[in-house]
Amino acid sequence: MVGAGATIASRRGDVDRAVIGALLGGAVAAWFVGFFGWLWSLGSVTNASLKPEQRLRTFSLNLASGYVIAYGALLIGSFSWSRGPFQVLPLSMILSLHVIAIIASVIVIAFVSRNLVVSRYGRWRTVPWLVTSLLLWAYPIGVWVIQPWALAIANQKD
Repeated sequence: MVGAGATIASRRGDVDRAVIGALLGGAVAAWFVGFFGWLWSLGSVTNASLKPEQRLRTFSLNLASGYVIAYGALLIGSFSWSRGPFQVLPLSMILSLHVIAIIASVIVIAFVSRNLVVSRYGRWRTVPWLVTSLLLWAYPIGVWVIQPWALAIANQKD
């Protein structure tokens, strides 16, 4: 009887961990989509507000944003499985995909920062670009500074 009860309790614990993992994974995935969706929209709107000779191609923004969102979904999906994250994907694959995701994140933030600085100052300036990049990277703090600035740029063209 003790063995059967322990097995049922063990299965229930696995189910509870799977449910909690799925809920946390869903919350993180929603944050990923919200954050990189916001960055993508900032980059697209500010790029459209620039003069034609100052605009950048949006291919890198679209590709990098899409990769980070897809990677986030893949990683969250692999961690949400009850078997454990490294049984779904090997560690070497997760690390290499993660490095690519970090590089893609830097590309997105650099693109958006450059467009915000050029939209505000009319030309490239290094120090404001660095400050803007740091504010975008520190999303919960930076959003309070960047969003009003981006709304002013978007309303400026109307």
